Amino acid sequence: MARAGASARHPARGGAWLRVVARGTAGRRHTARVIHAPPSRVFSELANIFGFEQHQHHIIPISSHIPIMKNLISLTLITFFVAFLSPSTRHPLSAQANSLITTTCKKTPSHQLCVSTLTSNPRSINADLSTLGLIVVDAIKAKSTSTLTQIYKLMYSTPQLRRPLRKCVEFYKAVLGGIPTAVEALTKGNPKFAESSTVDAANEAEYCEKSFNKSKSPLTDTNKVIHDLSVVATTIIRMLL
Repeated sequence: MARAGASARHPARGGAWLRVVARGTAGRRHTARVIHAPPSRVFSELANIFGFEQHQHHIIPISSHIPIMKNLISLTLITFFVAFLSPSTRHPLSAQANSLITTTCKKTPSHQLCVSTLTSNPRSINADLSTLGLIVVDAIKAKSTSTLTQIYKLMYSTPQLRRPLRKCVEFYKAVLGGIPTAVEALTKGNPKFAESSTVDAANEAEYCEKSFNKSKSPLTDTNKVIHDLSVVATTIIRMLL
């Protein structure tokens, strides 16, 4: 008969210590410990422990030869996850980080975009202003990279727009070309050298949009997001000057 148990302790705000034990018919003891792990990893660890056991160097599904295990696990996990996945254990931002993000984003022209970009990145926990700037710069890089991919696809699907799309390729290559300079400047504490890169990024997004002239741009929403992210980054960088 297999037995399973789970317990959780919370030694610090924003994290949880999880210990799960499963004992199979082979008599082996399997222990998993997750420190400050997101729910997705906890689910993975539990699946590995409760779904399978090691027996003679082969992985055998426990449920295939111990039907009662499913009921035991279900009862244990229902009780456990209700407590473990409560809001108090989901890595909340520290009060200081939350205050800095709020104060910083209020000074930008795109408050909601600023807040969502920063709070969606785990680096914003206990981040200083320079790190917040780096997070936004990284968001510009990610969005510009995906936009280039989108542009290349559009060049094949909408051949009538190839001319402005080719221009947009050059504009976004320029954006990506300036990202390393901004990252290095912010990392080394020289924000004045990062400002020109983010200002240029905002301009390049506008140039891309204007290149369509009277044609309907398929990149309007994307160009706006990258432009606004670049303005947010520039605003944060100027706070550091």
